[in-house]
Amino acid sequence: MRKLSLAISPFLFTACAFQVETLDILNERGDEVPDAVDADDQPGVGNSERDPTPDAPLPPWDASRPFVAAAGERFAGDLGTSRDIDLPADLAMIYDDGWYTQVEVYALRSDNTRVMLSLAISTSDGTPWLVPGLGFKFRPGQVRGADVWSLGCEGPASGNTQMGTIFADTPYDDEPCEVAVDTEQDPQNPEALLVTLDATFADDCEDVPGDPSGDGGDDGVELPDDDNDGDGDLPPPGEGGGEGGTGGDTGSGGAGPLSASASFRVFQ
Repeated sequence: MRKLSLAISPFLFTACAFQVETLDILNERGDEVPDAVDADDQPGVGNSERDPTPDAPLPPWDASRPFVAAAGERFAGDLGTSRDIDLPADLAMIYDDGWYTQVEVYALRSDNTRVMLSLAISTSDGTPWLVPGLGFKFRPGQVRGADVWSLGCEGPASGNTQMGTIFADTPYDDEPCEVAVDTEQDPQNPEALLVTLDATFADDCEDVPGDPSGDGGDDGVELPDDDNDGDGDLPPPGEGGGEGGTGGDTGSGGAGPLSASASFRVFQ
């Protein structure tokens, strides 16, 4: 299991083995993470002040608050030898101290193989980076005032569910050449952020354009705004495909690079 060098992180961001205890806060928050429907006689969403409808204005996002928990939604694409993945993201974990944020999203295949995508962000001044309204792709490194890195892993499941112990081994363990991030404030829970992460992998990173705009790459390239909401959007993971098999080309020989996506929520 190789290590990913991340000198800017206060932690040793090892490949698929980030040594931080699992955050169980999501299961213990109770009413702090509100349900979308109140237990009252009012139709629809119920308490509009607490549970705004998608058409109602959302309260301002408090970027000063760290994220305390994460929940996975979907994992899709190709990663390692796993092809046509389309599975629930059954595990999602986050560490956030206001300066360094790392989130990991996992899915479990029926053959007991796990896949994982992670995103790590380190800021020099504590300026929030993972906020609503992001919709752009970039080459990992110095991105919009922060050091941003990602990792994809595939390997047999260990049976453990604590951060850093999910994999028994990681035969596939690679950094993506290009990453895309799409974030939206959750209309049903304004203290949560909906995130879609897409990572592209290739044997030769030079074959994957990291700066199509030619502007240096630090600010990335905006995604198309297909729904006209003011920011770029990624398609939801899992459109088409199935769990898929193993084996086959790993991104060389003209087959094109591997690409995997994960969607998840992070909670303040």
